[in-house]
Amino acid sequence: MKLAQYALHHWIVRNEKEKLSKIGHVEATKFEKSKVMGMILIQQLRKWFSFGFEVVYYISDYLSGKN
Repeated sequence: MKLAQYALHHWIVRNEKEKLSKIGHVEATKFEKSKVMGMILIQQLRKWFSFGFEVVYYISDYLSGKN
């Protein structure tokens, strides 16, 4: 009996998940795209900031005469 209940429950849950995934697929892909774009933007900003800090350190070293 427990096995039958579990199987039925599993089947219902799977069907509900399929329905939700069909409905939410468009929204999920939009969200995934925006998430990926955000991650790319963050990586780009990190590169720019690290490059900017390197330039600032280089200029400050140059001005202080360490070079």
